[in-house]
Amino acid sequence: MGEIAEAMRKANEAVDGSKTKAEAVPRHNEETSGEITAALSRASAKPDGHLPTEATETAAAAPNSDLPPKPEPPEESQVIPGNLGRAIFHVERHRHMGLRIRNELDRTGNRSIAIVSANRNEGKSTVSCNLAAAIASVSSERSVALVDLDLRNPSLAGLLNIPIRIGIEQVLQGRADLTDVCVPLREPQIDVYPCANPHRAAHELLVLPSFQSLIKQLEARYTAVIIDTPPTLLVPDSTLIVRHTSYAIAVASAGKSRVNRFTQMLDRLPSDKIMGKVLNNVPVPSHERDDDYYYAAEELP
Repeated sequence: MGEIAEAMRKANEAVDGSKTKAEAVPRHNEETSGEITAALSRASAKPDGHLPTEATETAAAAPNSDLPPKPEPPEESQVIPGNLGRAIFHVERHRHMGLRIRNELDRTGNRSIAIVSANRNEGKSTVSCNLAAAIASVSSERSVALVDLDLRNPSLAGLLNIPIRIGIEQVLQGRADLTDVCVPLREPQIDVYPCANPHRAAHELLVLPSFQSLIKQLEARYTAVIIDTPPTLLVPDSTLIVRHTSYAIAVASAGKSRVNRFTQMLDRLPSDKIMGKVLNNVPVPSHERDDDYYYAAEELP
């Protein structure tokens, strides 16, 4: 999964600005998330293998905003990243998991899933991004939200390289509306709700009535709400978050996560909410490398 993470870090070198929508409160401009976008576009591309091209636009500043206008984005690069084939392979793997999760959400009528891990650097944020993209890829409408509730050390905006003007923490503080925070990606069709500024006392925001209201609003708007959380054993935030979500998915990293720490994390979370467990960074078995070649050969021109 390392290539996907690297692709996300390099993503969005060319930013598409969307036209300002006629809403009571202006939204973020629509963004495209680089190589992950290209990978998902490839997976459903025409047989000729060519990536679709899109015209870039100049993003205007929001009305009545004190923020400076965004600079005009550079022209979109047409160079195909060298790791695209493997990126598609990993996206395809997540798509199978995404389909199973989407089916379960549809079956139960539940909506929100917190992605949790015991410690930092176990791939939780990368799994959150991939899972949201995978669920969106098996949906026919814009129905997936990706929310950064790691309020102490937010990372989704950095991974996706999207601009932040207003963060989800300001919604919890009653200073902004969800519409203000939303950053809609074009492909995959995901609405991202980033966190703008780290908060040392994040737990104080998570016990406010506004937090429960936030989850309910997101669940009313989307069929799947994927929530990135802080490390469960380091701070109490994840435990507070999972109280108000439908499910949790526990992430561990092969060769890094310790069994006892993983078990401690599960003991702190309600067992009836654990939808499943994901082992991250597992080496690809030799018999699956042919599949890797298949995706690379099929999708690259």
